[in-house]
Amino acid sequence: MTNTPIHCFLNAVSGFDEDRGQWAVLIDTNNDLDLGDEKPIYPQSIKPGTVLEKLTDFQLIQYEIYQKRAIKRLELPLVIKRMGDSFVYHFAQYGVATLQVGNDTHKLFISSGFCRPDFKATTLIDATSCLKSGKIDPQQLVKLGETIEIGGISYINKGLDRYHDWLELEGSTAPLPATHNLRTGVEFQPLVANDFVTGKPFSTATLKGKYVYVDFWGTWCKGCIAEIPHLQQLYKEVDYQRVEFVSIACHDSAKRLQRFLKDHPLGWPQVLSDENKFSITELTAFLVLYSSTHRVSL
Repeated sequence: MTNTPIHCFLNAVSGFDEDRGQWAVLIDTNNDLDLGDEKPIYPQSIKPGTVLEKLTDFQLIQYEIYQKRAIKRLELPLVIKRMGDSFVYHFAQYGVATLQVGNDTHKLFISSGFCRPDFKATTLIDATSCLKSGKIDPQQLVKLGETIEIGGISYINKGLDRYHDWLELEGSTAPLPATHNLRTGVEFQPLVANDFVTGKPFSTATLKGKYVYVDFWGTWCKGCIAEIPHLQQLYKEVDYQRVEFVSIACHDSAKRLQRFLKDHPLGWPQVLSDENKFSITELTAFLVLYSSTHRVSL
């Protein structure tokens, strides 16, 4: 604990620059709570699904953390873009962890979604699966609580402790509890919830033999809303005997979802994730690395 306040938040404002006819952002890069010494940024406009490589238009953001009984001042690259009417950002932070299993040294890549620097949602990937191709396959990412096989041993991803800078892996020989694992080759466990519109129990187990399209969305997501007319048209064209749609509204409220569905009724089951305590963790395609209770130290 520390009694001294630390600068752990990022302050920024956005607005329209009438002289240049462009949207601009001011970021408190040195975290001194003063935007007067900052220069405006004019983010590049990108389309949904754009893959950004070799990012060079980043801003170095200063912030503080409390680590090992001391306040540390760190820098973190931040990338801002425009997508439609919204600003999107990305903390380009990654690292490497090494784990010794027998005589072999294994490398792990670690990320936290690149939307925050604290690694609350530690995601792992075995370096050997992406170093050969030079790309990361999102299907191979191992989320918090899931298992990763290293050197023939299964480990549960217990997350990254930022205070000590170590990754905790728990060896596992017992069968794991069923989870909603979205990786290729892993059977999707039945989703049991209540249909938001009818209130009736719903389970994907009843759809055995069908292809199931699962759409994660939210009334707050402009890109998701823009896709709905296309989904409605597609739903009209599919063979209902072979295909079913299921939509899961994430990080939303019952009031907002009810209002939206009243104006835009959808013909397939709708699930409110918070209401059904169905937690969704987004898959990410970026990375940080550390080395292992195994506790893998930075």
